[in-house]
Amino acid sequence: MSSQALMWCMPPANYRKKRYKVRDKGPSHLQRYGGRTAPIPDSFIQNATCRSGRPGYPAHMFEFFLQFPVFCGTDLCPFGKGLVQNGVFLRGLRNRVGGPSCFAQALCDKKKQLCEGSTRMEEGLDSDGNTFSTREVMWEIYTGDEKGRDEWYTKGVNYWSAVEASVDGVLGGYGKISGRDVLDSNKFLMDCFKTLIPDARDQQLTALDCGAGVGRVTKNLLVHHFYEVDLVEPVQQFLDVARQELHFDFVGTKLKNVNFYHNSLQDFVPPEGRYDVIWIQWCIGHLTDADVVEFFCRAKLGLKPGGFIVLKENIAKSGFVLDKEDASVTRSDEYFRDLFQQGGLHVYKHRTQTAFPRELFAVHMYCLTTEFKKKKKKTKKAGKKGNTPGVIK
Repeated sequence: MSSQALMWCMPPANYRKKRYKVRDKGPSHLQRYGGRTAPIPDSFIQNATCRSGRPGYPAHMFEFFLQFPVFCGTDLCPFGKGLVQNGVFLRGLRNRVGGPSCFAQALCDKKKQLCEGSTRMEEGLDSDGNTFSTREVMWEIYTGDEKGRDEWYTKGVNYWSAVEASVDGVLGGYGKISGRDVLDSNKFLMDCFKTLIPDARDQQLTALDCGAGVGRVTKNLLVHHFYEVDLVEPVQQFLDVARQELHFDFVGTKLKNVNFYHNSLQDFVPPEGRYDVIWIQWCIGHLTDADVVEFFCRAKLGLKPGGFIVLKENIAKSGFVLDKEDASVTRSDEYFRDLFQQGGLHVYKHRTQTAFPRELFAVHMYCLTTEFKKKKKKTKKAGKKGNTPGVIK
């Protein structure tokens, strides 16, 4: 791209002054996204950067405007969507008098390259410090054939079978976080009900608790919102404890019936149209990518019209982290969103768990729907004007 063409992306003079004022108060966009916290590889940022500048004009402004539109229109966009779409500038640079269309096309080519390659090319590592160039390489090594796949799942079940069947055991020695976990989960579920199932309190809802363990989530959360709950758990000793924990008179709760299934998620087929909510927490990391997508497809069929899925999981900062001891993978937010897209699910709400110990992975909550739903914007109600005395100047 010629420097002459780049000159058309110059921001107006008033924006230039405003930019410097903002920059004095904190790190610029380039500073925030140019380091390790960048949502895309540093190499891409460097390759998309124009090092040439107009005489007397700072080069970093060219860098900013070259990078800014590249992100836009993708789920990785840190600035918002809509600047570049289908090769056309919707607003901003193209609207400047004489803005060359070749510049817009070049940016869209870069955006296409980002969408097709960056997410799948995320690097990862295992618990021994070994690195993998892509997720496909990792899965090929561990589950490349049917035998490897069976060994992967057997290893995971054997690990948890040797763990104490208690809340502290299923939470890896962090039983103390259970209360805070349930508190934030309850707030998130209530927020989802408000817009997706507004009359949830008056309905007899049914939920599926995936990877239910000893019944912790059902006992402390789901019993207060659902008429019936199905628990799916592959470890028999956990399921036995769950039966004991949930074998009580459900006075003071909405729950009237509980069903138990000794099965793994990769094999479980939800009954069609049975569930209002499918709750998946701290278990889907044991499934391969292919099995995650297939389960999402089966779960969609198991939802009632208007139903939704809640996924609550550990999140890696980038790429993925493989735990060889229990045969599980901690995926990044971008990684999960790619799997959601493959499974035909849409992120309706997204929230981060709060007040967990710093040494733990970040935990994110996703509300997933089968159809794209626009969030209703909150409108401020106009306040009533009272007979208040005016101010005498």
